[in-house]
Amino acid sequence: MTEPESGPPNIKAAKLLLARLKSEITQAEAELAHTLADLRELQARVGGHQMMQLLEANENLVLDAMRLRRDAENSAFALESARRTSEQDALTGLPNRSVLIDRCAQAIAHARRYESRVALLFVDLDDFKSHNDRLGHAAGDQILIAVGQKMVSSVREVDTVCRLGGDEFVVLLVDVPQRGDPSQVVGKVLSAIGSIEEAAGQPVVVSASVGVSLYPDDGETLDKLIEAADVAMFRAKRMGGNRFVLSGDLVGEVSDDPVSMAKAEREERGAVLRNTNEQLVLSSMALEIENAAYSASFDDMERKSRAKDQFLAVLSHELRNPLAPIVSTLDALRLRSGGSESKELQMIRRHVTHMVRLMDDLLDVSKLSSGKVLLSIELVRIDAMLSQAIALARPQVDLQGHDLLYAPCDPSLMCRGDPVRLAQCVSNLLINAARYTARGGRIELWAGLEDQQVVIRVKDNGRGISEVQMAQIFEFFYQTQGLGTEAIGGLGIGLALVRSLIELQGGTVEGFSAGLGQGSEFTLRVPAIQGVPALAPAKPVRRKLAPAHHQRIVIVDDNQDAAESLAAVLGLEGHRVWTATHPQAAFPLIAQAQPQIIILDIGLPEMDGYQLAQKIRRLHPELEMSFVALSGYGSTLDRNRSEAERFDAHLIKPVELEELRSLIASLAARREPASRRTD
Repeated sequence: MTEPESGPPNIKAAKLLLARLKSEITQAEAELAHTLADLRELQARVGGHQMMQLLEANENLVLDAMRLRRDAENSAFALESARRTSEQDALTGLPNRSVLIDRCAQAIAHARRYESRVALLFVDLDDFKSHNDRLGHAAGDQILIAVGQKMVSSVREVDTVCRLGGDEFVVLLVDVPQRGDPSQVVGKVLSAIGSIEEAAGQPVVVSASVGVSLYPDDGETLDKLIEAADVAMFRAKRMGGNRFVLSGDLVGEVSDDPVSMAKAEREERGAVLRNTNEQLVLSSMALEIENAAYSASFDDMERKSRAKDQFLAVLSHELRNPLAPIVSTLDALRLRSGGSESKELQMIRRHVTHMVRLMDDLLDVSKLSSGKVLLSIELVRIDAMLSQAIALARPQVDLQGHDLLYAPCDPSLMCRGDPVRLAQCVSNLLINAARYTARGGRIELWAGLEDQQVVIRVKDNGRGISEVQMAQIFEFFYQTQGLGTEAIGGLGIGLALVRSLIELQGGTVEGFSAGLGQGSEFTLRVPAIQGVPALAPAKPVRRKLAPAHHQRIVIVDDNQDAAESLAAVLGLEGHRVWTATHPQAAFPLIAQAQPQIIILDIGLPEMDGYQLAQKIRRLHPELEMSFVALSGYGSTLDRNRSEAERFDAHLIKPVELEELRSLIASLAARREPASRRTD
């Protein structure tokens, strides 16, 4: 059938008309100004009758100017209407292919993030050509409009029904959990189409053949999904119509000889291509107008996002640098006092640790907002993960003098997720409970299995949360107030991080409180893994490593305080340590010290730590040295760069003493001859 010619207005012509009318308005206003000046001059020279004639002429000129302005406003409205109309099918009013492309890209991005599916239904009406030829184009148009309306009523609001052209439609189903779920929707669509009983006052029987494809099973782009669904649809049509075929069910079947395809099917496919091309031409008229502005806006947002990420990374690096000598000095003081610390030194350490945590949270916010969070998904034992979370939160809980009640859960309780990120989520909840509970309070941690889900609850008897606050508490940078008007410390991002990280792993988080002064309870849920035997705790293998005091270590850091304080700590640990604050000063030092371990700051002047390591290796190929990167930058890219440059480890400032001890022992063990190791 042929489409009506009442398509979207010609945008280019409308823009030219609008420009011409604006020019005429400007010219008319200039003429009006000259006329008014002439009128004032003539008023003193001519009589009343002539003056009335001039006023009448002026009035006509004003009316002409008003008509021109009205025409200009109408043209502007027509231009906006053309833009909106260009996103719709001219006959049915359904979204066109350009809208489908955008929505499919969004749906695939969402499915990729949450590990779900997207389904595409290719719907082709059976015997439509015969209806159109027998009843006429008007009846055919009514059938197409009715089919579109019936299909829209059969799917969810979040799904998209689009007319490709001719008698072919596409339905995009988002967030499809299981492969078989689209079958129910197809049944509703076929039933709705079959309920159409008349067109143009004539009885009709309408049915359709449907092909179904799934992301990522059958393709990862819209074109691939349409192609797979189209093949399945033609198989359904050859099976008699009024049915559907899943694309995956065609695997292994022998394709029919193309020569044997019916002539009508080939003609319909050609009509689809022609109609689709017409729609694309009409849509491109509007898209060309918007593309330049959209591209500029997108590029600007990308530039600002990169600038923000770079700013946060540099800020974190610059804040970590002064913290490094503080932490090393605290470690040295503790070692000199036999492992104990005064209350004042403990307070300094707590606040330094808090600052480091705030910087880590800020970087996590940046990664989440730009979609750069990388998860290491594996089988997670919940009891081991909770033990790690408790260890992370213990300093804050003990500082407030709280009782933390936790009965270890069943060792067989497991899920799939990132154990580090899960522990971070639980520790954030525990730290929040400690922070918002008066000193000497009670915090309860519980984990178990409910409805095939791992459920973790953190409950406290603290300040509680009002209903208004609870509605916003998972938003980034939202901070609640206490029982009075005082604000509680923090950036307001802990709970927002919990929600984002849990949702990335297919879970949920929710909060509950009976009100202010009634305490609060937060619940995490993630899908459980069942049928996996409980893993017995690994028995530690004890090895006698080379004595720590036998290590010769060179530290190169342009921050003299950081280098000297770290050297003091390592010296108290029994190592022989040399320091340099410039790359050039490092070369004679290494030749003299013959080090086994070299700790290099990456951000050095003249040459960075990577370049310095390369030159040291070239100058001293005879030395067996381990290289350790020390930096305020700790992203995945930074760690990968260190690994690619053959560094043995990448430490982030300020480094923890226990982490440093463990690393040095491990590096020493690598060089120790096998004959000297005893189990």
